[in-house]
Amino acid sequence: MSTTAPCVRLQWDSEWWRCEVVRVVAPSSAPEKIVALEKWCADHHVDMAMVLIPSDEVTTLEVFVAAGFQRVDNRVTLVASASTMPVFRPTVVIRKAEFGDIAELRDIASRNHRGSRFYEDPHFPNERCDEFYAEWIENDVRGRADVVFVAHEEQHIVGYLSLRRQEDSTDATISLVGVDPARQRRGIASALFAHMGQWCAHVGVTRVVVATQATNDPALSFYQSHGFSIRASEHWLHRWWLPD
Repeated sequence: MSTTAPCVRLQWDSEWWRCEVVRVVAPSSAPEKIVALEKWCADHHVDMAMVLIPSDEVTTLEVFVAAGFQRVDNRVTLVASASTMPVFRPTVVIRKAEFGDIAELRDIASRNHRGSRFYEDPHFPNERCDEFYAEWIENDVRGRADVVFVAHEEQHIVGYLSLRRQEDSTDATISLVGVDPARQRRGIASALFAHMGQWCAHVGVTRVVVATQATNDPALSFYQSHGFSIRASEHWLHRWWLPD
C-alpha cells in the first residue's frame, strides 16, 4: 500500500497567511482517496487546502466540490515560442531591476493583481493580498526570479516583468507581470515583452509560459496577440477547516 501523503505543506504560504496551508497532490475522485485526504488534513491540523484540477476532469471537480472545496479561479496557461515575440519600438526605457526599485515595484504590485484567486477567497483579507503581491515582486528582485525587467518613464517605474527559468529545460515562466494601472494601454507591456524576447534569445530560452485567469479578457487578448496560445485550463479550489 502506498504511504505517499495526499498533501504537501506550503511553508511560505503558511507563514504568510498565518495558518496551516497545504496543497493536494495528484487529486483523485476515488472515494478512498477523499477519505484519506480528510483524515490527513485532520491529523495535521490543516486550516486550508488548495488543489488544482484540469477543467476536463469533470468527475474529479464534482467530487472535490462535494467534499467542501470551493472554486476560486479558472487558470489558463499559455505558451509561446520566444522567437515569435513581436519586435516593438519602445517608448519607455526597459532595464533590469535594481534593489533601489523595490519600493516603487511593491507599490505597483500591491494594486495590480486584484483579480487573482486570493482576492476571490473571502477568508484572505484584501489588505493582506495586496501585501502578498508586493512581497512577491520584492522576492523576485532579490533573487527568486532569474531576471526582472522594469519599464522606466519620467524617472518612475511604470511596469515590471519577472522570469524564472525551468530546471533542465529551455523554458521560462513569467512569474509576475504588471503595469501601473494609471499607465496601461500605452504600449508599456508590449515593450517589456519585446525586451523579454531579446533576453530569451541571448540566454537560450526557447519557450515562455504564462498563466492568467480565464475571466481576464484583456490579459488573454494581449497574450494571444503577442504569439501565445492556450495550452491548459485548470480550476483552483480552496477548502477551509474553520473552528466552530
